[in-house]
Amino acid sequence: MYNTKMSNICLFLILLININCLFAQPYFYKTVIKDTTIENNCEQNFRLMRLDLHSGLTDVFFENCPPAFFLDPSFTFISLYYTNEGSIIYNCKDSSVYGEYEYINSMIYSRKHHKMFLFSTADTVENTKIRIVDNALIDTTFLMSLETNKWDEAFFSANEDYLYFTSLDSIDENKYNETNIICLDIINNSIKYKKKLKNFGRPNASAYSIKYGRMGKAIIHSTFYKDTLVKYINIYDFDKDLATGPYTYSNITKDFLLEQNNFLAQAEQYNDSSNGIPGIFKCSGKVDISRVLTNGFLLYKTYYLPADGEFLNFPDYPDYLYYIYGDYPKLSYIKISITESDTLSSLSPSIAVTGSGGFPLHVTGKGFTTNSKVLWNNSPRSTTYQGDTLLSASITAADISIAGKYAVTVTSGDSLNIVSDSLVFLVTDQLPKPIRLLEEKMTDNHDGTFTVCFGYDNANDGAVYISGSSNAFTPGNSDRGQPVLFLPGRHKYAFCANFKSGEEATWRLLDHWAKVKTSCGEEKKMKKGEK
Repeated sequence: MYNTKMSNICLFLILLININCLFAQPYFYKTVIKDTTIENNCEQNFRLMRLDLHSGLTDVFFENCPPAFFLDPSFTFISLYYTNEGSIIYNCKDSSVYGEYEYINSMIYSRKHHKMFLFSTADTVENTKIRIVDNALIDTTFLMSLETNKWDEAFFSANEDYLYFTSLDSIDENKYNETNIICLDIINNSIKYKKKLKNFGRPNASAYSIKYGRMGKAIIHSTFYKDTLVKYINIYDFDKDLATGPYTYSNITKDFLLEQNNFLAQAEQYNDSSNGIPGIFKCSGKVDISRVLTNGFLLYKTYYLPADGEFLNFPDYPDYLYYIYGDYPKLSYIKISITESDTLSSLSPSIAVTGSGGFPLHVTGKGFTTNSKVLWNNSPRSTTYQGDTLLSASITAADISIAGKYAVTVTSGDSLNIVSDSLVFLVTDQLPKPIRLLEEKMTDNHDGTFTVCFGYDNANDGAVYISGSSNAFTPGNSDRGQPVLFLPGRHKYAFCANFKSGEEATWRLLDHWAKVKTSCGEEKKMKKGEK
């Protein structure tokens, strides 16, 4: 164990120059199996990889390591858990600095005070020990022991002079509504106060918890166990003793505060039972961004990203939310910026019928550049820049061959890889609302032909694209110049076509049709209908 550890330290020292140069950049860490032929994967059969979320480059950060690890919220230290040895904590910037401890559940580091707070729970004792370690990971001070092994996320005040964390006086699940919030004075190493968390959340809930905290503010979940699970969320500023009004939501989410705590990000999760293990939650890829108001929240943007990834928010980059997805070695990442990202306002069309051909998709928004790229369900499409408010993307027939809802986003197209919010494009076999074909006028040209003009009324909220056999004339020439893009609302004289005298033709648009029969001496004989 220790020989391996020393060899790992040597490897760290070799990498130290690169680490010091790149440390200001955010990284994503992931353990991967080195040899998949080994049935019982021992702790020496894993490799810790690191993905640079600015350059996109991946390198080996640690060889021969256990699969279990975590980082402190400042991403300054990383803890590796060895079954027989306990936890070994390394400084991500200076790999020669490390310390060995009993099993560590969590840790949080104060850059201001150069102190690390370690939370650990003994396997056989129902209490949590809190220790203070200096930034050299050597001098350890035992701070306190809490009579519980149930606690949530810890976070600092805005000035880092206080540490907030939650605890329970009992591990009885029926007493989760009695969760405490503890304020620790870091300078004096003493408890400033211990209060019930229910005083800061929605009254009379079955359980209270803190799921995210930063700079004195925290996201409080108030959960009600009724016929259906109901949760309320509010943000409380413990430094200033101020709260936002709670609002209800039903989905399971992972929450973040962004842009100086002025925005709330809620990443939707789902319970993945595919492997037969309950309680495994994964990201669906949908994330809602809301403005934090005094009396609640206002939805600002919605993103639809690839499923089963992981969201990260770095304290050095508080305005960004990173999303990493895919399997090693093909890890990909997306960077969401509240202030810098493009904002989408509309799609034209926004609905297409299956079986139609390819078409240009017009994306309206703001903040576009010549590098901007339209993503269809997170896959790039050929994009034409038509101004800082308009892009055109080429959508293929294969893209709309299967009915469903598809996310349309715009990426910055540069090394930052910042993405916009998402709009939903509907591909369907049947339209939500009908498009009715209308009779306008038939004119005798007195040369053996008639000119017939058509209109339509699209009851859908957005423009609809229909081509191919779902939008055709019969018999004879199926394409007589009829529109394939149907704008919402009533449109007169959408197109006109010439017909021979005595000719009969029917324009069919899905289940609706308009029938034409021309004859000399008659100005108009048209019928409209639907199947």
